[in-house]
Amino acid sequence: MSLFHHVEDSEKLCEIFSKVMNLFGHEIVSFSNGLKYIEHMDSAEYICPIAIFTDIDMPIMNGFEMIEETIRHYPNRLIVILSSHRHRPYVNEAHIFQYVDKPYYPESLKKLASTLITKKLSLGLNADLLNALECPGYVKTKNHY
Repeated sequence: MSLFHHVEDSEKLCEIFSKVMNLFGHEIVSFSNGLKYIEHMDSAEYICPIAIFTDIDMPIMNGFEMIEETIRHYPNRLIVILSSHRHRPYVNEAHIFQYVDKPYYPESLKKLASTLITKKLSLGLNADLLNALECPGYVKTKNHY
């Protein structure tokens, strides 16, 4: 099972995203805004994900601010934006693995997850070893809503 993080303020969209990704054998840890994600990233409970899926329009800390802060801590983190097309011109492409317009479709998420796993494993390490190297002492955690 591969781990992905999902940052989205809509609880309903988080449920749908998690259910779809779980159907394809992936574990999802969800956060309701960018600040909650950053706080979790700084905690001892943090597990390095294969990638981070994030919305842009969120209260407290938006997706752009969260991405900037994430890249400061982990410059090689794979980030996927799930948002409306109106944000595309404002994206710093250097830090974004892919931009997916809402609404997205289950099969496209399945293919994207597979691509992300392949990208992460392209270093020649399995996901658990890679997680241990990037985030020593990681432990399992729960959704943060």
